Amino acid sequence: MLKVVFGFLFIAVVSLVVALIKKKSGKAPVDFPYQSKEVLCSPAERSFLGALEKVVGNGYQIFAKVRLADIVEVNQGLSSSARQSAFNRISRKHLDFVICNARDLSIVGAIEGGMGSSLLLTHDREKSIQHGNLYNTKSFKA
Repeated sequence: MLKVVFGFLFIAVVSLVVALIKKKSGKAPVDFPYQSKEVLCSPAERSFLGALEKVVGNGYQIFAKVRLADIVEVNQGLSSSARQSAFNRISRKHLDFVICNARDLSIVGAIEGGMGSSLLLTHDREKSIQHGNLYNTKSFKA
């Protein structure tokens, strides 16, 4: 009698394991729902980067697709909700290119372009050149 009970228990456990395996294999894995891209820049961006590198020369380092929140920070002294709101406005925006001094990687300027408009930002607000309405140059001022 004990052998029969263990036999049924064994069959039940094996059936359960097989059913779980079949259920899992029927779905796409969601453990890591990402895949890497082959290249960072589109062919047009890469072409522009090459031209930009020639123009700025060896004294500068150019970085592509930089998050605005990585080079601009929210002012101190704001309430927590105002600070979060201000951060949210810049956290998902990216600049096409950021130009830095090659010696110390201090930010010299940034370029954002798209849909016929472009923007060059510098630390000196008066020297910033803006075409279109992308970002307020005062937000870039250190």
